[in-house]
Amino acid sequence: MYSYLSLFILMIGFNGVKGSAVNPKTMAVVIGNEPSVMAEYIQIMEDLTTIEGASTKVTVEYRCTDDKLIGVEVVADINLEVSQKIFQKVWKCRKSEQFSGIKFKKVKLKLPPDVAYNYNAFNKHVTSTSRSKVRVWMLDNEWWPFCYRNSDCYTKSSVKVSYNVKISPPFSRPFYKLYKQCKSWPWNILAAVTSVKIPTCPFEEEIIEAIKYPVVLGGDSYGVYRQFLPFNNPDLERERQEQTERPIFTISIWLYILEYCPGRPRPGLLCSIMHRFTWDGQFRTIMVLLTPEGRIHIQIQDIAGHHKAGLSHFSIPKHQWTRVIVQFQMQTWRLFINYGEQFKETLETEYRHAGEPTFYDDAKDLVTFGGSEYMASFRGYIGQATIYRNKIVNPDKIPMPSKFHPMFELQLTHREKKCGDYLDWVTDRVNVHKSKYDVSLRKRTCRHPFVEIVEKAMDNWKAVSPLPTCKLTSKRTTRKRKQVDRIIKKMVWEGRNVDFSEIADLLYKNATTELEAGLEKIQVVFPVLKQAACYGNMDAMYMISTILNNGIFIKADEIQSQAYLMLAALDNHRLAALSLGHKHRYGIDGVTEDWEQSYRYFKFVADTTNADKEKHKDTDVFTESIRLTDEAAIHEQTDEDGDIFHWLTLQAKQGVLSAQNRIGRALFWGQQGLKRNLASAVEYFKMSAETGDAQSQYDYGIVLMRGQGVKKDVEAGLNELQKAAKQKNPAAINAIGWHAMNFERDMKKAAEYYERSYRLGNPDAAYNLGILHLYGTYPDKEKNADLALDYFIYAASRGQIDAGTAVAYQTIKGTSRQRRNVYTAVEWARFIAEKNPTIGLVLRKALQFYRKGKRDISLFYYALAADAGVEVGSFNNAWLCEENKDGITSFIEKECIWSRYNMSTQREPQFVDPYALLKMGDFYWYGCGGSRDAHQAAKNYVEAAKKNDPQALFNLAFMVEEGADVPTEHFRALHVPNNIISNNITLLEHLYTRCKDSKKSEAYMPCSLALWRIQMLAFWIKYETVIKLTSFTGIAAMTALSIYVILRTQIRAHYDETDSI
Repeated sequence: MYSYLSLFILMIGFNGVKGSAVNPKTMAVVIGNEPSVMAEYIQIMEDLTTIEGASTKVTVEYRCTDDKLIGVEVVADINLEVSQKIFQKVWKCRKSEQFSGIKFKKVKLKLPPDVAYNYNAFNKHVTSTSRSKVRVWMLDNEWWPFCYRNSDCYTKSSVKVSYNVKISPPFSRPFYKLYKQCKSWPWNILAAVTSVKIPTCPFEEEIIEAIKYPVVLGGDSYGVYRQFLPFNNPDLERERQEQTERPIFTISIWLYILEYCPGRPRPGLLCSIMHRFTWDGQFRTIMVLLTPEGRIHIQIQDIAGHHKAGLSHFSIPKHQWTRVIVQFQMQTWRLFINYGEQFKETLETEYRHAGEPTFYDDAKDLVTFGGSEYMASFRGYIGQATIYRNKIVNPDKIPMPSKFHPMFELQLTHREKKCGDYLDWVTDRVNVHKSKYDVSLRKRTCRHPFVEIVEKAMDNWKAVSPLPTCKLTSKRTTRKRKQVDRIIKKMVWEGRNVDFSEIADLLYKNATTELEAGLEKIQVVFPVLKQAACYGNMDAMYMISTILNNGIFIKADEIQSQAYLMLAALDNHRLAALSLGHKHRYGIDGVTEDWEQSYRYFKFVADTTNADKEKHKDTDVFTESIRLTDEAAIHEQTDEDGDIFHWLTLQAKQGVLSAQNRIGRALFWGQQGLKRNLASAVEYFKMSAETGDAQSQYDYGIVLMRGQGVKKDVEAGLNELQKAAKQKNPAAINAIGWHAMNFERDMKKAAEYYERSYRLGNPDAAYNLGILHLYGTYPDKEKNADLALDYFIYAASRGQIDAGTAVAYQTIKGTSRQRRNVYTAVEWARFIAEKNPTIGLVLRKALQFYRKGKRDISLFYYALAADAGVEVGSFNNAWLCEENKDGITSFIEKECIWSRYNMSTQREPQFVDPYALLKMGDFYWYGCGGSRDAHQAAKNYVEAAKKNDPQALFNLAFMVEEGADVPTEHFRALHVPNNIISNNITLLEHLYTRCKDSKKSEAYMPCSLALWRIQMLAFWIKYETVIKLTSFTGIAAMTALSIYVILRTQIRAHYDETDSI
């Protein structure tokens, strides 16, 4: 009886101990047996929640029914690695002969120093942990060799338990001591000093401001490309990687939608707000898209690679700013829409994706806000976009942008309303004029007598029973609207349909005609330009933007200038897009610096450049960068009535090949001040081709094949190309390959001709080979984007336009082996974009007015080019402002000399004129900005000197004479030997000699005089002692001789007086 009572008490004690422990994650017993007082078990006695340092002790309680191994281990995630074993202790459990067999063992959890201790001089590597566990287990002896090798004893154990614990954060741990005995005082000082030094990671924000300034989206394949980087902080990065299969993030985007999906709607059409994709075009999580009805389509990719999507039940409002918030957590997304007055109206929906977990790695691949090559965007604006990584943020916790944010200051809704009211007035005036026209028409028409009898009867009936009538009224016509009213009246009375685009063109034409009579007319034509802008004339919008940005006879207003610029860019105006790209490239005129956003605009214009050139409009001209300081280039400009043109025409008709080629290309492209005339150009191509010249045969063959200025004749064109190819003309060989690829569909033949032409150095052939490798159409070869990029770079560096565009696109995305390079992409896109014929027309007009002596109008057109970021436009605009003839700059609010010269010097060195560098050097040297900066002055002078400008060498020498601190690396950049740099005299002699020997003859005299002065100075320094001694001796001899003569004269005079007495 007593024994059973004892057993009962032991069971109660066992259960009591077990209940006092922390709730374990897992508790295992021998499988298949019922629990009994003799069952094997194991547990930790203490309430273990945290492990601190390396001295935490635990008591393990266990019972074994046979000889076993007992193990205690600690596992944790160390930085980015998962479940590493950082502690283990194993001992044997012998079968007990006692009735209960319960045993206890104290174990010290001795963790490694990097996990257990804080940072100091003796423990410089500290790691953080997460998901830590203490696991105890009981294992059969025969399993030990296998599980020891594989480190999976816990898995193979039949009796085991696991406890979730927390290891102290790195800087809450005790400090590590390398020694236990007494050490000298330097060791103690080192430990004390480093114990208070806490290494910190740079602050990293989990919020990404993807779009800070409004971006224009025209409903096409252009957007702002971003690539988010991994965190530098290991804790944040580990958390981010852990969430790739259970993503948590929040996206907030501000939208102003004008059209959901522009163009002709079709089933399944989707337009992009934002989407992720790989460099080779594979879509990834997350894609936020729009249907043609304005419903939001959210698409994800699961870990198996399958795509899934959900659709909102509501549409996003148009013509107002709307905030779209997407919360994504695991498999579920929630969508919130804020819109209306003060954004108080809301829409909300939720969707859960079934099946496999979602895969989302935000530091991999690209994300575009707007469109891409693979999907077009909606039409409108993205005002702001923010990504909250690794977290869910509720809408009420996401701050509203300031009322001074550019997207609100643009006043898009207000502007739309004003233009809408104006167009309503126009419609009313159209109806009024039509009514008046109808009345006049009836009065002038002979009617049938029966009609008159009926009308009289109706008039008598109305007199007896009058009907209510509305008096013909119209809205008041203001003075500023009289011009458009006259245009409408003329259209109506001429019996034509009133075409708003025609009205816009007429208003713009009238405004520019009046403006070109004198710049002071801007105040008169400005309202007319605004009316043309309301009708949608993009040229008028851009002109208004330039006037407002520079304050030309109108008060400057950067934000309203930007509004007109964005409206013009919305309809793909080339200069407006260039201007937006330029401003984002440098962060000027109140616009944020954002290279990826500037790429969006540059890339659009670059893509259209070649197509615009091939359209061959008579108004288009070749883009020629002629500086007003280059008198020779200005003299070469001509027109159809110019002497140069007549001389070339005469030479060409007399059979001079060079004249035929020159005048033919000038007429074909619109060069040297000539208008494009394809028919005349083809005549000259034919004349030169008949001489047997290979290049001329190629030119003539191409126009025949394309039908440019002549009836299309492919066979005759190919015949000319074959003639040129026989003479090994690389362009003709490439053209034959191009025909084989696009018309004969013979890729093998095309590749062979391309290779032949490429070996002869033809850039078009290199571009075509790149296309074959990029799309995998090269015979017997796979796709190779990296090899294609090499071909594109080769061709682009030799002036091939399409290749330059391809380089920009490939480098903004990167390839499988090459990282993306935003700078290279932006510069190539801009370089190609600035060859657009639209720029050529503006520069042509500016130069023509300069040649006519209308400096103010020339300055205005150069300002149009300068605002678009064209370097020669900035240079010439600054030069005219500096000249300031008739005081024209007094009517321009913004400073236009130093700012324009400075912008000119920001371009790549090969595009910068030394005169601009000299002016900026003077700006810094003389402190025109308020303070002198000798280092910047020297830097600009050196860049100009590299271009062999003698004035720059003279200025550098002058700085040395003035004692300015010019860094020696500047002189090394000019290839000045070190032994010369070390001595100021030899340095000055070297600089002045190079200045004197310059090809510019005007530099010879001043540099020679300066050199002579330095040489005299050098002679003085070298022979100073001899010269002084010689001078002293000579002076002394002369003094002595003078004294002697004086004394002798006095003595003789004295003797003469004595003799006379």
